[in-house]
Amino acid sequence: MPRPKATEAQKTESRSKIRHAAAELYREQGPDNLTARAIAIRAGVSVGTLYSHFSDLSELARSLWQGPVDKFDQHLRTLVEVQTDPVKRIELLLLAYLEFARTNPELYQGTFLYVRPANREAPEKQDFATNKMGNKPAF
Repeated sequence: MPRPKATEAQKTESRSKIRHAAAELYREQGPDNLTARAIAIRAGVSVGTLYSHFSDLSELARSLWQGPVDKFDQHLRTLVEVQTDPVKRIELLLLAYLEFARTNPELYQGTFLYVRPANREAPEKQDFATNKMGNKPAF
């Protein structure tokens, strides 16, 4: 008899375990040592389950930082909307960037200062003139 399909709650829990395990391993061992097998073992799932949630390790890594970075992007957009003076606008953006780095050192280092290890596949090229939602960058 085939195993019943996972419920949405089970899928969400499994995805969360995988993300949590990846974040722990990243903190403990750095990006060079992140493997699907190590993450799956730490999360208590199979490698197949990991790949049923994420197409590759790059997508898994993006899932860890994309939300906070999108929130920061929205914060920058809000700052520039209220300031019309270009010099003040730049000053606000720089101060916000520094504050983000100071209050989120791990996220900042992992996203803004990240250097892709040689054994990792390069991400697909993106048009920086617009983001995934078609918006122009805040700066």
